[in-house]
Parts: sequence; C-alpha cells; structure tokens
Amino acid sequence: MIDAVIFSPNNALDFQDVRSNVIRIPEVSLRLSEVEDMWGQLGLAEMNIHNYFLSDDAVFLKNIKLKKIAATIVQLGLYDRYLKKFGMPRFILGSQGDLSALKIVIGKQTLNNMLFEAYTKEEDAKILEMPQLKGVKLVNGLVFSVESDEPSQSTVFRSLNLEVADYGKLILHLIEECSVRKIINIGPGHSFHKDVPQLSLCDTQVLDSIDLDPMLNWFWPGLQASAASSQAAPLTAATPLGH
Repeated sequence: MIDAVIFSPNNALDFQDVRSNVIRIPEVSLRLSEVEDMWGQLGLAEMNIHNYFLSDDAVFLKNIKLKKIAATIVQLGLYDRYLKKFGMPRFILGSQGDLSALKIVIGKQTLNNMLFEAYTKEEDAKILEMPQLKGVKLVNGLVFSVESDEPSQSTVFRSLNLEVADYGKLILHLIEECSVRKIINIGPGHSFHKDVPQLSLCDTQVLDSIDLDPMLNWFWPGLQASAASSQAAPLTAATPLGH
C-alpha cells in the first residue's frame, strides 16, 4: 500500500493535557533536550522548554514564537519514532515556511539554523509577534517522493514540483495521481480532513502516527473532553475515511 506522511499545519498542542502527554514520548523528549542544549550554544536566552510545555494554556498560547517552534520539535520527535517503527514513507508533505519540520527532515535546513533564524531574522520576528488568529489555514505545502539510493545507501527526497501549494489540493493529488491509500499525520491530532471533504469519497485511510503505535495506546484515552472533541482531535486508527 502506497503511503504518505503529512506534517499537518494543525495540531492539538493548544491543550495542556496533550502537551503533558506528548513530552512523555521518548523521541519527543530527546528532541526537546536537544533544543535546550542548542539554545545555550547559539547564545540565546536559556529556557526550560519542558516547563514551557507543562505551563497552562494561557502561558503557552501567549508566546507565538515558542508555540511554533514547539510544534516543529514535537513533529520531529514523532517522525523519529515513526521511522523507527514503520520505516520510510513513499511520499512526504509539509510546510515550506521558515519553521518547518519538513525542511529539516529533507535536509534543506538544520534544527540549529531554524532556531537561530527564528530569533534573529527581523521579518520572522514581526510575523511571529502578530496576535494569534483563529481559523487561519496554512496553505504553503510541498510534496516530496522518498526514494532509496542503493549505491550510497542514502535516502533521496525529490520534489514533485507541483504548481499548487494548498494542502487539500496536494492531498488529493497524492490520492488521485500517486495512488496513495494511507495517509499518516504527524500531529499530534489532525484536522486537515475537514478541509478536504472529497476524502469521504476516497478509499484512503487517514491515521495519526500516535494511533498506529501500540506502545502509545495510553496517549489519547486520558485526555480531557475538550481536547478529544476539538477539531484537532485524531481519527480512530482503525477507521478509514469513507467507510
């Protein structure tokens, strides 16, 4: 079955219970510790990012810059775990923005550079300090095929060079033109399926990477009802869309 991994522009990190659970995942915790070490090396203000994840929602949502960085770090940790459990996907879709897990995964940017640029680029600072807007969709997506280069035993990411950038249209392209039948979201949680109503007519599964991992079956059941009922709450892993 041809699969695609998607770094969703939406996630459930706005909820404290979700953040408290996600930092218990070893690969995410390792990424957070990596970032804390980089902070000092880059000469940036020291901070305990684990404590930031455990802060109440008002504190977490107040700092838009850290919130965006936090989402990227979590996605990198979840992707690390997904690779260990399930291997490389056939396609990968993510944002082409400055704070992008995709750009780090394909080797276009390092985590170190992302942190430094987020705190030093004037244009980034202006964008990241804007008031939080609800219901704003991130549409600047990129799709790459994932191929294995046998001589060098390395992974090669090739851009599909599509003319569209909208997440919904890119997802439909993967389904209709690339025969993708399983979409794995690197969230945690996802809501993009609501922006692509055509998915209900497709024989394609849309799953969250956490739901696929039997060792993480503790993650969602203990969460508050507010997180479970939000638009970013995950689909059940065993239920494909359109069935």
